Amino acid sequence: MRTVIALAVVAALSGMEANAAPAETVVVTLKPQAAIGGRWILLGDVAELSGLSDSRLAELSRLKIARVPMPGVEKVLTAGELRKKMLGAGVRESASFSANPDAVRVTAAVKALAGGDLVRFGHAYLEGKAARPGAEVRIEDPDVPRSLTVPDAGIEMRADTSGHKLAGLVPVTVEAWCGGERVARVMLSYRVRARMTAVRAARGLEPGCVLSDSDLSEAEAELAEVPEDIVTTREALVGLRVVRPVSAGDWLRRGSVAQPLQVRRGSQVILVARVGTVEARAMVQAKEAGASGDIITVMNMNSRRSLKARVIGADLVEAVIR
Repeated sequence: MRTVIALAVVAALSGMEANAAPAETVVVTLKPQAAIGGRWILLGDVAELSGLSDSRLAELSRLKIARVPMPGVEKVLTAGELRKKMLGAGVRESASFSANPDAVRVTAAVKALAGGDLVRFGHAYLEGKAARPGAEVRIEDPDVPRSLTVPDAGIEMRADTSGHKLAGLVPVTVEAWCGGERVARVMLSYRVRARMTAVRAARGLEPGCVLSDSDLSEAEAELAEVPEDIVTTREALVGLRVVRPVSAGDWLRRGSVAQPLQVRRGSQVILVARVGTVEARAMVQAKEAGASGDIITVMNMNSRRSLKARVIGADLVEAVIR
């Protein structure tokens, strides 16, 4: 009985195999040679494909095979290597390779980026970065470098001056990118000459001094020779408070000044407390000095309780409710 059942199962399986649809076959005809401009060798770059639907052939043609060799180097891909790559990528169809040719010679298709174009690109980038309102900027170009060899494909140019002051001798890195990868770069050094009017101290200034127009004078400054944070207009300084000693003739820098004090330490000030639409006011004592926007400590003179408040005006603070 077991023998009869086994024979029946074998017969059933044999019938299933006979009725199964034959596996589809992709016909792969290798090209004798291929010059490729991208970063990857695709199956469609090195072979003509046929035997399947157009959509499936298009999908297979995009299969990545290997990296494109360096310019001047030739890479030989055999039919056996391509078959192995297709199997490794999970291609479900069987592959029928043509007998002739049985290999394809792959080289990189390249083009040259002229040195003059690289200099002009870096100049335009630096021109935009170095521009400052009120400044007269002149950029001297470097010597023209040799051309860069890059893939003959879509190239994106980038430039960078990260970490460098944009005055005097400024190094600019000019890069060529293809397919999300950097493929070439060159370092170019430009001389940036920038002049503008800036503000000096007309006399020695001590901390606590509130600046008036008579405390200030103007002069032409070569930006390569002065700090980056110098102040360039009198209007930006008048009324500010000096926080660091400044000698006569020194440039006024942003870190040397601050907003004038609105509240002085030990003075009595009005505290405003708001909760929703309800507002309350009380007299408190400032334990710290502060300019507009500063958060200082104040003390209720009756309860001796301290709290934080934000300076919002002359002798006026607002409770910071957390």
